[in-house]
Amino acid sequence: MSTRWLPKWKVVKIDVKGKEVEVCYDDDLKLYACPFCNPICKKGGIPDYSTYFYHVEDLIAHIIAHKNALWLKKRPQEIREEEEEGEEEENEED
Repeated sequence: MSTRWLPKWKVVKIDVKGKEVEVCYDDDLKLYACPFCNPICKKGGIPDYSTYFYHVEDLIAHIIAHKNALWLKKRPQEIREEEEEGEEEENEED
């Protein structure tokens, strides 16, 4: 038994808002891979990093979200709030 996953990608086409997009699908694990996060899968390669989905609807939502790439942006307001809470806790200990 192997401890590594060796995907057997096949390229399938899905409809994303009326546009056909080629995505990778592994028949063994029934996983879809994002073609933007993992372009090497179209060549049959094994990615270092990617996002995978069991349901095509989730992949479509992820592909649509790529235009905003919200997961790459930090939310400064939340970060400041966390820092302020940490400072308040330190002050209370003094």
